[in-house]
Amino acid sequence: MSSSLRRTVFAGSWYPATAAACKADIERFLAEAPPREPGIPSPVGGIVPHAGWVYSGAVACEVVQALAAGPTPDVVAVFGAHLHASSPSVIMPTGEWETPFGPLPVAAELAAELSARFPFCIETPA
Repeated sequence: MSSSLRRTVFAGSWYPATAAACKADIERFLAEAPPREPGIPSPVGGIVPHAGWVYSGAVACEVVQALAAGPTPDVVAVFGAHLHASSPSVIMPTGEWETPFGPLPVAAELAAELSARFPFCIETPA
């Protein structure tokens, strides 16, 4: 195990534990999505809910599907935590996050820029 890998604690509960099961859920969410209404022809950003897939998976897939109509992004930023409003902001500036599809590397350059501009408590993979 790499010391730079933040292990998942929610795979198998908030979302499936395997890549195959995640892929099957994503394909089902997309197949069941309502037709996209014309509105923003080429969206450049979106916000998806941060909850277990049973609650938010379909909505998250609809947002990502809408973004697919736009240009390929340079960066995808993933934020979220289960903290209260007065909690400090936390960032893991280096390393990787474990996912069923494989490790997801932290964009260390972006994290460094954010850390230089905003106060964060530093989180480690441990």
